[in-house]
Amino acid sequence: MSIERKGFRDRQNVCASALAAICVTAFWQPASAQSTAPPAPESNGEVATPAPTDAALTTVTVTATRITRDGYSAPTPLTVFGEEDLTRAGQINAFQAANQLPSLAGSNSTSTFGTTQSTGTGGLSTLNLRGLGTNRTLTLLDNQRVVGALNIGVTDAGAFPQALVKRVEIVTGGASASWGSDAVAGVVNYVLDHEFTGVKGTVSGGVTTYGDDEQYLVSLTAGTKFADGRGHFIISGEYQNNDGIPRGIGDRDWYDGTRILQRTIAGTPAGEPQYIVAPNTVDMRLAPGGLITAGPLMGTAFGPGGVPYTFQYGSLIASPNMSGGDQSGDVGNNSNLDSTLERDTVYLRLAYDLTSSMNVYATYNHGGVETTAHSFPGQYRTGNLTIRCDNAYLPAQIAAGCTGGGFQFGSYIADLPDSVAVNERTMDRFTVGLDGEFSLFNRNWTLNAYATQGTTVTDSSIEHGTLNNLVLAAIDAIRLPDGSVVCRSAVAQANGCVPLNVIGTGVASQDAIDWVSGTPFLHTRLKQEVVAVSASGDVFDNWAGPVSLAVGAEYRRESFSQRADAASTGNADNPLLSASGNNWFTGNFRPSAGAYDVIEGFAETVVPIVNNEAAGKAELNLAARATEYSEAGYVTTWKVGATWETPLPGLRLRGLQSRDIRAPNLSELFRAPQNLTGTVIDLVGPFAGQSFTVNQATLANLDLEPEYSKTKQIGVVYQPDWLPGFSASIDYYRINVEGAIGTITTQQEMDLCFQGNQTLCDFIVRDASGMVTEVRLKPVNLASTETDGVDIEASYRTPVPALFGAGPADLTLRALATHVFKYDTDSGIPNAIVTEAAGQNSGNIANWRAYATESYSTDRFSITLAQRWVSPGVIANNWIECTSNCPAPTINNPTVNNNHIKGALYWDLGGTYDLEFGNGGMKNQLYFKIDNLFNLDPPKVATAGLNPYLVRATNSALYDLLGRMYRLGVRFSF
Repeated sequence: MSIERKGFRDRQNVCASALAAICVTAFWQPASAQSTAPPAPESNGEVATPAPTDAALTTVTVTATRITRDGYSAPTPLTVFGEEDLTRAGQINAFQAANQLPSLAGSNSTSTFGTTQSTGTGGLSTLNLRGLGTNRTLTLLDNQRVVGALNIGVTDAGAFPQALVKRVEIVTGGASASWGSDAVAGVVNYVLDHEFTGVKGTVSGGVTTYGDDEQYLVSLTAGTKFADGRGHFIISGEYQNNDGIPRGIGDRDWYDGTRILQRTIAGTPAGEPQYIVAPNTVDMRLAPGGLITAGPLMGTAFGPGGVPYTFQYGSLIASPNMSGGDQSGDVGNNSNLDSTLERDTVYLRLAYDLTSSMNVYATYNHGGVETTAHSFPGQYRTGNLTIRCDNAYLPAQIAAGCTGGGFQFGSYIADLPDSVAVNERTMDRFTVGLDGEFSLFNRNWTLNAYATQGTTVTDSSIEHGTLNNLVLAAIDAIRLPDGSVVCRSAVAQANGCVPLNVIGTGVASQDAIDWVSGTPFLHTRLKQEVVAVSASGDVFDNWAGPVSLAVGAEYRRESFSQRADAASTGNADNPLLSASGNNWFTGNFRPSAGAYDVIEGFAETVVPIVNNEAAGKAELNLAARATEYSEAGYVTTWKVGATWETPLPGLRLRGLQSRDIRAPNLSELFRAPQNLTGTVIDLVGPFAGQSFTVNQATLANLDLEPEYSKTKQIGVVYQPDWLPGFSASIDYYRINVEGAIGTITTQQEMDLCFQGNQTLCDFIVRDASGMVTEVRLKPVNLASTETDGVDIEASYRTPVPALFGAGPADLTLRALATHVFKYDTDSGIPNAIVTEAAGQNSGNIANWRAYATESYSTDRFSITLAQRWVSPGVIANNWIECTSNCPAPTINNPTVNNNHIKGALYWDLGGTYDLEFGNGGMKNQLYFKIDNLFNLDPPKVATAGLNPYLVRATNSALYDLLGRMYRLGVRFSF
């Protein structure tokens, strides 16, 4: 790991150099320069434009469309989190601020990164609209694509220059016709302030009420004009550090090991529930120093120094779990609550006006992040170890009672250190572009063109990883006649085996730990190259107004390569390790590589239909995109939308229907093969009905097709003249994803082959006799998801009396809510249960989510109160809740004693106070923020079918796990 740590220090040196350059820029700044004023408030699907100055028209391109017009309102709902909103949120970056919005369900951050170690997702800030998946939400920076953070195609918004984010625009609906693949759920566009001049910075810190998760942020930004105002240079640097809560719940008392005891249907007594939600539920096959799990010595556990004791079993047992009894095998309260994090970003932009209407620019964006997350201690062995009777470390009385040559043994081998997932990711992105205006057919057109090259390098590793075969060899220790202890296997001895004592705690030698340990790693390099050009303008006037047109073309190439350690790939020079790889207890990475090209062109138009006082104003928005993928083939996407400003003042109606896509990503097309052992019941051929152990090969699939989705939206916007400052919108949406890409199980593949799916029959390999020997699992276009719901947004701003001698004051109210009626997923497997996820608070689709703010602001200070609400829900919609007289459970409808999950209402409080030094000189703003003001504990969320180390007994996708968080900071500018 020394290489990875050094790499992050190198990036810190780069960041320090950038901050020095900012200071130089600050001294170069002309004395008359001032920071740009914040934009006007933005909400309700509108992008409000500042009042025009110097008689210049202000135009804005909204993310919902490619058309540029004065005050244009798109048919696609658009939520804008503006500069005021970002400031009031008081979060450590723009991602955390925007992530509070109800439509962003299940987004990834450090606190949602759990115990999974081999995915490389640590440190990602990825957005998830509608809960449809981070890879179905397109994230843009200034309307431009950004290189992915992983080969699954997601973008890390944390790598963007947070201090320059002017607003975040969220298109909550399909937008592939305008922006291309991945915009199935919508688009999140980070818009930067390209006109910033002056110097500004932020210093902030935070800590929870428990004294953990300490974090701080330092940022500095400078911008200056040169060459008589024709040139403009901006530089911004930022460093963020978060100590995290890497192991343990800490002083939080909400963790009680609540999980589900899961009985079989046959083993459920009549009238009782099949599933039992109970606290203090743990795997009954585990103890830190080991537990004998079968035979006459069953229930004998080993404590400090290897001393045996009687293990206490719980009062409720549904093998392999129990409620009550000895809880030492539960390490759920030691799992990661928030990853440690170090993040640095550097952004530079150089722009120059070639003419009064043409501007060229170049940008460089660097983003680096390193995270560490503890997962679980040692090796989790649920009763599948064998300790022989002559093991050198067995106490004499246990060895005397040992029969049959040995006994089954369960342990997480507590003497082994915690395995720690380390992810270091570096993004470097270079862009050159041209923006301007030109005249065509006596009409003004805007031109945008850019070329970008971005690379992301990720090093994922697992510190203190352990090698399975070495552990098995080391624990099989015998005592020689001279009293020395050696490994039983001669091959192991020849390769330096050091005996490992697992009988008890505090007994393993460091040499033994070192011999079985190592660091699996995966080095990934992604590259993106994009060239794009677009133009928009009015082509002619019809009876109702100007007809606008936007056209454009884009070429994109995505590629990646991966290399892994020798033990993962099977190239290790050790006869004890498997030549097929998969030697690590966790983290078996595999090398891979691949690339694809995309060529696409689009056209979009806005056609006025009606424009008169009697009928109001109506416009039709049409868009189409033709796309050719080198691997997935040709696809067409389209959009038909309309808006109608009715004769009733302030009332606008809008509607949309679109066809959108998500093309298969690099991982799905080219991921490395992985070979595991599985079982399957053959249903075809001479061995039908027999069960076989087969090679289960997980492969990529170059024959994948794009996912298709259909989106329908209809809504109303109301901004009445009789109530100035008020805006409200209600939008209904329905999204249906067909041919969703996913991987099915070995047996499901066999079942579908039996039912006539020839494509899947081709994935089954047989020998000359017809016996199945291998089942190849490939991602396929089988599943479908249908979701519908309603979005509600309202805001109101009005002048109010000033307090404490301050100047003019405003009261600003804003509320956003999302209600999900349906979220159904069909795996495509015949007779399989359709998952109805809406309201299953065990996932990320609550029935209701809401976010509201109330702000009082003057020219000197502001105070903001915010509420975040998640409605109550259930564990599973198809479960039947009962405690007695229960109906007989079925596969589709199991019974459970408690199917309820509580909701949560969080209150946040924040405020600012402005200080100014000198006559128009340095400005300082002190601010504070308290999240989860009343320190509300997260509700209990019971899960089933998972080992204890995988769950925290709650749900980080919906609830706050950290508790009350204090933040204090200062923003300054001059």
